[in-house]
Amino acid sequence: MELFNWFKNFLAEHNNQIADFSSVIENKETLHNFSEAQQQLLTPLLEDGSNSFFAIWSIYPERELEQQPIVWIECESNPTAVCANNFREFLLILEYGGNLHRYFSKLDFYLLEGRVKESYLVGRKECADDALKIEEEYPEMKVFKANVAIHCKDLFGKTPVQIFLNAFDTNPNFDEWLYQ
Repeated sequence: MELFNWFKNFLAEHNNQIADFSSVIENKETLHNFSEAQQQLLTPLLEDGSNSFFAIWSIYPERELEQQPIVWIECESNPTAVCANNFREFLLILEYGGNLHRYFSKLDFYLLEGRVKESYLVGRKECADDALKIEEEYPEMKVFKANVAIHCKDLFGKTPVQIFLNAFDTNPNFDEWLYQ
């Protein structure tokens, strides 16, 4: 819980905002469209302006909260899916801010078409350029990234696309769980 608590404190110090997202940590109102059983397994984290949000999905009873997968719950037309295997990976993808919405949309097409059109994937250079733009727009991201580097240095070098696809392939299908 050390990393999760650091993240909550970081948000509190920055007006409950990080890049394009607002904190909804532990705000169960965010989950009003979900059944009680589903609400028990979801911990809201951050939302964007369209009410799409990230949440911890506590699907593995034997794991600590920070080891549970993170899901992106889309309120528009992009995928609702696992996007990170754990909280550390989630922190890594946050440096891309609102670009994550675009990445998820492209990945949705990639997955729907059987993973054959690599043109849907966002490349390493585009991700790096996007991260720099986010850092310019949101100066607090420099502090955030420096702190994340301490806790996640073994994960550096992975793009959000790689993290997302690995999480998508490794965990149960979140969309199917929602509608079972």
